[in-house]
Amino acid sequence: MFFCVFISPLAFTAEPLTITEQLALDFGRVTNLDGTCSMSSTGTLTGSGAQDCFGTETPASFQIQGETNASFFISLVGSTTNGVTLSPIVEGGSSQILDGSGDLDITVYADLDFSSASADGPVALTYTLTVSYP
Repeated sequence: MFFCVFISPLAFTAEPLTITEQLALDFGRVTNLDGTCSMSSTGTLTGSGAQDCFGTETPASFQIQGETNASFFISLVGSTTNGVTLSPIVEGGSSQILDGSGDLDITVYADLDFSSASADGPVALTYTLTVSYP
């Protein structure tokens, strides 16, 4: 008896993932005191340590588009400038699923950590948002 098995690699081409920023992350004005200013996913600010930030500011909003019903990963990397560290967080975690139209809106909020080395004045911090299929 003779069997012949042919194995062919499965080719799959997914729609590319695209990211569109809808709202920019904005903490407004905070004091330059040692401590942390934390933003919730709704924009509510709370302070810890000597930091007494309060009020409501703007979490970031992004639209992700790609393959219908596909799962994807989100990676966020913050930055440090002049003694202030931005630690971004994505609502819903790092693993998400696009809807039946291939869309998903995500919210990014963050913590700002101020060290004794932080300088007075405006600080422009950046973060990198990366999305990928598994």
